[in-house]
Amino acid sequence: MAIETLIPFTGFYQTYHDASVDEVIERDSGLNWEDVNYRKVYIGYAKLYTKYFSDYVGIPLVFKELTSPKEYNFTTDKIYCEIELEQVEYMFNTVPREVLADLIKEKCTSCAGFVSFYPNDLDEWPDKLKDWDHNHIGILLDAYTHDQYDFDYDKEHELMEPVQCNGELDNLIYNNIQQKITEA
Repeated sequence: MAIETLIPFTGFYQTYHDASVDEVIERDSGLNWEDVNYRKVYIGYAKLYTKYFSDYVGIPLVFKELTSPKEYNFTTDKIYCEIELEQVEYMFNTVPREVLADLIKEKCTSCAGFVSFYPNDLDEWPDKLKDWDHNHIGILLDAYTHDQYDFDYDKEHELMEPVQCNGELDNLIYNNIQQKITEA
């Protein structure tokens, strides 16, 4: 049974990921940023990120959707994926309870400017993993990758470095140049 999850991702706004795309465009004097369909590039990039992240942590994930906010003052881009329930169960049984509980406390505690709609106590979360939503599973995945692979947002640079070197990012951008229609 496949269920939805978020994966750890800092988004594009003023991050390494956005800078990587801009670097390719700036490097090629024949490219103009106004000609690039950024939405398509970002979706393609999110698919690549999902593949590389999935391979790195050894958890099969299928890209589902990239969402981007209209304004970046409260949230950032999010990558939604599908994951098999068996993988969720494996992560849940692998991550030490205190690691997961600490991350839940950190991410789900209301504070100035943030109201959490999730309990900040693991014991108050749904008993059955199949009843967890994408945010629950995303936090579990975050705890699993940090505990098992020391994955944090600084590692995103390292994770995506190959797409800079192997031409995948260049191809992604070149394949998403908007064609200008000129009138005769």
